[in-house]
Amino acid sequence: MVRPCFLVIDREHAGAISTRKLVIETAKFNVLTSYSSAEAIATLQKFPLVDGVVVDAAMDDMSCSDLVRGLRQIRPHLPTGLVQLRRHHPAA
Repeated sequence: MVRPCFLVIDREHAGAISTRKLVIETAKFNVLTSYSSAEAIATLQKFPLVDGVVVDAAMDDMSCSDLVRGLRQIRPHLPTGLVQLRRHHPAA
């Protein structure tokens, strides 16, 4: 059996591996990781047969909609999951 492979697009945290990557690998799936939107698009161009993408919707180098649009230009029907942490804003 060939295990599914996912592309995880997550902001880089100094000295830490992406929690999303670790969770997906714990489920025995393969993971490619990109730490910027441009790197994600380049990675998908090089490895277009991934089974899905997990995107940190709060990437700050490109809007989420532009990133997904760039990914869909390469693979139009690629399953894509957007993840964003809720942050507490004291002014809210």
